[in-house]
Amino acid sequence: MNGLLLMGGLVLAGIGLAILLGLHRPEEQPPQHRLCPFAVLPVRDAAPGTEALLRQYAAQVAWMDAEVLRCVLLVYLPEDADAEQLCREMVQEYAVFAAAPLPEVQTMLEAQCRP
Repeated sequence: MNGLLLMGGLVLAGIGLAILLGLHRPEEQPPQHRLCPFAVLPVRDAAPGTEALLRQYAAQVAWMDAEVLRCVLLVYLPEDADAEQLCREMVQEYAVFAAAPLPEVQTMLEAQCRP
């Protein structure tokens, strides 16, 4: 009989502890604004070989898990209008690409890396 009462008490104590743990919520930390998984790909020129490489890269990225890579940032020099045009075309054609000039990317990455 005493063993039965002891087991019943332990079961009730376990249930009470589970309820207390379920009600206790740790303080939520504010979300940090971080970049999603991405890759940076410099685009040096608008040659046909560069375009073919970008198309091949987009096809390979389409098979990747989104947690591994969600965005490929095409970086071009601001003075290279042909490379900029190629990057803009790739962005319009493939959802995985984003394009930006080098100074803008440097500023963005520096802001993300500051504590």
